[in-house]
Amino acid sequence: MDTNTVRILWLYKYDPQYDFDNHLHMKYARNLSTHPDVKLMVYGKGFDGKSVYEDIVQIPYNDKITLDQIYQQFKFDVIIVNTKSRCFDYYSPHEKVQRGEWLPSDFTAWTRTPKLMIEEDYHYETEDNWYNEKKFDLILQRHYSQSLRQDKVPMLWHPFSVDTKLFGIRKLQARTKKIAFIGNAQPGVYKFRADALAQLLKNDFVSSFKGTIIRGQDYINKLQEYISFLSCGSMMEICAAKNFEIMASGAVLFTNKFKGIDELFPRDAYVSYENNGSDVLTKARKILNDDAFTNHVKNVARETINKSHSHLVRNEELIQIIKTHL
Repeated sequence: MDTNTVRILWLYKYDPQYDFDNHLHMKYARNLSTHPDVKLMVYGKGFDGKSVYEDIVQIPYNDKITLDQIYQQFKFDVIIVNTKSRCFDYYSPHEKVQRGEWLPSDFTAWTRTPKLMIEEDYHYETEDNWYNEKKFDLILQRHYSQSLRQDKVPMLWHPFSVDTKLFGIRKLQARTKKIAFIGNAQPGVYKFRADALAQLLKNDFVSSFKGTIIRGQDYINKLQEYISFLSCGSMMEICAAKNFEIMASGAVLFTNKFKGIDELFPRDAYVSYENNGSDVLTKARKILNDDAFTNHVKNVARETINKSHSHLVRNEELIQIIKTHL
């Protein structure tokens, strides 16, 4: 594309009950829309013109509307679909079930503009046949490990990023000197964090919110209450969005190593533990008791986020991908 302004049609299914991760989806799209070189319009099932995102949704969803009709109103340069799972009324890669596809009827045949997928959960996919059938030109993978799985549709690595205003440090009071955990610790997929969590609990080094639903502003506030947070790359070797959010919030990321971590972060921007958990307690003690060490890690982490992983940075990268690869 040889023009400065990129006009993006962002396709996404909206469900207010599942909008708790909006900082990764609709708020991310809204942030992208503020870029001076971007004009963005969101369209998709669930947007009736009265949602909280009406500032970026100009056309209410109608299952009879085609891409050609949308193009007559908004001459977009590229289509970005925000995850395959949001293209269906029900989607379960575990059950191999997908039903209720709502994409415009001419989506598959549409070749007037490139089609790009931003994918978060490709580690549950066994192949890319659906993406190929839908004639996607590019898949942007949030996880480095998945970007290595080149198949029919080209893939690039495009990691998560953080709204540094939303997740910035605002609290001035001292943090609780424990390593906290929020999220899923199933011993199968999340074996590494589950094992580490068990050790930390046994030694009273951790505040665990395992199984507790903490979302929205409560989640953001929680990240600012503790000195460190436990994470892992899972058996799938992914880099969860929470890793970036922990670092941006001024806490120490305590994680095992996973594919891509050294490409994302300097080694002193986080604290790592071995997959077998042999050094979990030693590393935890250092985080909790060595203030100089902990402050250094936190400062390097925040500098890294601001320099390399803010929405501002990732937006520039996305624009360059669109202009050079599509």
